[in-house]
Amino acid sequence: MSRRRTAKPAIEASNVIALPQATNVPFDSLVLSQRNVRNIQNGVSIEQLAADIKRRGLLQSLNVRMVPNEDGSPSGVYEVPAGGRRYRALQLLVSAGELDQKSLIPVVVKVGGSAADDSFAENAMRVPLHPLDQFRAFKTLRDEGQSVEDIAATHFVTAEIVKQRLRLAGVAPDILDMYQAGEIQLDQVMAFALAEDQDRQLQVWETIRNLGHFDRTPPQIRRRLIEKSIKASDKRVRFVTLDAYEAAGGRVDRDLFSTEDEAWCVDVVLLNGLVQAKLTEVSDTLKAKGWAWVEAATDFPFDATYGLRQLVAGGRDELEQERLMALNAERDELLAEVDADEDLGPEADAYLAELEEEIQALEDKGGSYLPDEMVMAGCFVSITREGELNLRQGFVRPEDEIQEEEPEAAISDGADDVGADCRTFDNAAAVPTGDPEEMENVERPLSSTLVSELGATRTIGMRNAFAQHPDVAFNVMLAQLVVRRYVRRSKDMLDVRVGDGYLPVTAPGMQDLDSALAIEERDQHWRSQVQTDDVLAWVEGLEMDAKFALLAHLLSYGITVAARRDAAAPADPIAERIAFDMSSEWRPTRANYLERVTKGHIQSAVREACGADMAGRIEHMKKGPMAAEAERLLAHTGWVPLALRLGPDAVEIETASEDEEDALPAFLSGDADGADDAEAAPVEGLPPAIAAE
Repeated sequence: MSRRRTAKPAIEASNVIALPQATNVPFDSLVLSQRNVRNIQNGVSIEQLAADIKRRGLLQSLNVRMVPNEDGSPSGVYEVPAGGRRYRALQLLVSAGELDQKSLIPVVVKVGGSAADDSFAENAMRVPLHPLDQFRAFKTLRDEGQSVEDIAATHFVTAEIVKQRLRLAGVAPDILDMYQAGEIQLDQVMAFALAEDQDRQLQVWETIRNLGHFDRTPPQIRRRLIEKSIKASDKRVRFVTLDAYEAAGGRVDRDLFSTEDEAWCVDVVLLNGLVQAKLTEVSDTLKAKGWAWVEAATDFPFDATYGLRQLVAGGRDELEQERLMALNAERDELLAEVDADEDLGPEADAYLAELEEEIQALEDKGGSYLPDEMVMAGCFVSITREGELNLRQGFVRPEDEIQEEEPEAAISDGADDVGADCRTFDNAAAVPTGDPEEMENVERPLSSTLVSELGATRTIGMRNAFAQHPDVAFNVMLAQLVVRRYVRRSKDMLDVRVGDGYLPVTAPGMQDLDSALAIEERDQHWRSQVQTDDVLAWVEGLEMDAKFALLAHLLSYGITVAARRDAAAPADPIAERIAFDMSSEWRPTRANYLERVTKGHIQSAVREACGADMAGRIEHMKKGPMAAEAERLLAHTGWVPLALRLGPDAVEIETASEDEEDALPAFLSGDADGADDAEAAPVEGLPPAIAAE
């Protein structure tokens, strides 16, 4: 059975749209309409639009209306109610002589309706490009051979913006499709653009796609993309330089959307190889100079030199020594004037800088090592946290020492050791049993190893702080001698004997603490100053301030802050007098704390430092991501665990038995009756800073 085809009805003439007439008119026949609704300039300037028209021509006709004469007849003049910016741009080109007054301009002649309505519609109906279309448009231009600079100049943006758009266009197509569909946001796409490897982008997306909102935020995406990379600010990268790494073929992921121009080295194996090659080159040079051995590594444990004797370089010649003393005296005089709030002017500041530079050069030069000493000694070569070469020379191992009769061993008076009591915990509650996941959410006792490391970290910090308070050091030394003589049962605040600073345990990153670096710098300074041929005469020649500074430095090596703390911790009176605070330099990281405690401890730390809301945001996370996010949240809060605090917030442990309790003398602890009311009498024969203590 055949179907009959039904004929379509004819379109009535009244339903046909009558489009305005398109034509060309001379430029001098056009005038700007007063009914143009755009009065506030926004976006591309008229000058930029004129330059664009000059380059590519007019892409869009002007919307015009005939201006009638008084009698209603055509005047030959057309007003422009829609397209005023294009008209002004053409006007600029005419004024510059780049376009003739009689040049024909494409226009659409509109009849009837409202000129103001046409102007509003033209502006309101236009739709800006979707950001994804912008990215792809820039990529198309780049693929056509245009340089980044050409694209930037043509479209009146910076080269940096072009690079950003090109990087976004290079994100994995599947991720861009999700952005186009509205499944993810632009800031998430920007985060994925950190890595140029599209496979890596998709791998991260597959990991987080089914996780909660907080695990899909831009910071979390960036963290997962770079978790196996090395930041360009890392000391290893700074040591070999980023340019050398890239020249060797290393790939770099750069965050083009960061104001800090952050970058990460992806090829970690290559980077470590370059570091080792450079360290090996330095080692070979040192061995060629005559050193018996050279140990080279990125860094060494804090106690790497324990038990080794360090040689003292030979003294400077007499002229150099006299010059150094004169420079130091002149510098001290200038600094005293600065401390007195005297305005020395820029010339004096420049001269002071010259003095500092010459002093540093002489001190760095130091003395020289004798060949017969070098053949039994060696060096440690590492990298400072700033990425510079760290060379420590002249260490002699015990087995390489010339054997001599050993002196009688010193008898210990029982000073506390770091980690002497591993029963210290931030929370002494009983350890729960049950489901492992639930146990992770409980603040279980900290491990004895972590507690010992925290004690060692606090010891280093307090040693450095103590050495900067010579007046306190003097009083502590005198008080401890009194304790040793008259209060035999009291615990030692300070081991008065000058030790080598040995710590039974060390913590990750201790060698890079500001305190550790300051102690090493101060020790090397004094080591370079000592006149070994007559130590007593050298000491007698020091200024009193220098003697007290040296005394404080030497005594600081006797400080040991035990991991165990109680109400009468021996070092507390010293810490209080020097206002010691570890929060100024120690920050919790995954390595030194967060990955070594339970999730309950991590949440407790964030809750205390950042509030309950922030702690709740990480509550659902697994331990690894939780520790990473907590490290970021706690970075600048000044939070430290209880084991590093002083005073009423310090660690609480079981009360010691009566046999173990040793009270400090009242005059040291401040508990003596009337101690706060009595006015200390000055002591004759002591410097004012000490006598007033």
